[in-house]
Amino acid sequence: MGDGADRLFLGMSRYLQFQKLVRVYGLVKALGLARPAQALMALAPHQEMRKAAIHFKNWTRGLAPYTERNLDGVHTYDPDYEQRVYDLAIKRFRECFEKDFPGEDFGLFFAYQAAQMVPEMFFYDPSDIQTDLGLRPVPAYWDDDLVSLAVSLPTSWKLRGGKTKYILRKAAALNLDQSYWMLPKIGLQNSYAYVLTSEEGRAWRQRMIAEVLASEEFEMLRTMVPASAVSQDRLIPLIVWKKRQGLS
Repeated sequence: MGDGADRLFLGMSRYLQFQKLVRVYGLVKALGLARPAQALMALAPHQEMRKAAIHFKNWTRGLAPYTERNLDGVHTYDPDYEQRVYDLAIKRFRECFEKDFPGEDFGLFFAYQAAQMVPEMFFYDPSDIQTDLGLRPVPAYWDDDLVSLAVSLPTSWKLRGGKTKYILRKAAALNLDQSYWMLPKIGLQNSYAYVLTSEEGRAWRQRMIAEVLASEEFEMLRTMVPASAVSQDRLIPLIVWKKRQGLS
């Protein structure tokens, strides 16, 4: 789907993890066990459990999460530091969100937060940088209509049945192979592996590998590095591109 789909439509595995964490926190809070749960998780040897403890403590204090934050190096909970992170990176977005979207839908907040926090990655044309490099700017994935659609959809339409980007997968599967669009992760490597699950796909790969082995590029590479170190499959896109450009 291009840059931005993971943030607007909750396409990363960490969103599924957050979904589970939010449900567990809601349960232990309702039972009055939030603080004991935090203490036990903070003592756990598993790093992911200690991260969960930090989120629990922040939520108990009314601090919303910052999903882009890396917690790998955090071992102890520092309330002053957590407050500073919240004040600097989250507070104003959270206040605007609560004004525009009353409620506690964490997925909606993450999409809203992403739209507010990283516009320079998606909304602005990077032509100044690219022109200096002799490149043509690529149109941004995000636009106002798409962002408005994304933040209007409930989290249950984006995370469902252990799948991320659920609504996009369902839309894509209307006219294409549904089993592909419901793979745990959709990307270039996954789509190539999926092609090779069929007899037709494997036959196509064999034909392409034969062309790779006969190519000038493969011959050049194997004079520079051991032939066994040259990935034949990685050269297939080059062969396809040359054909489309009429270069072979």
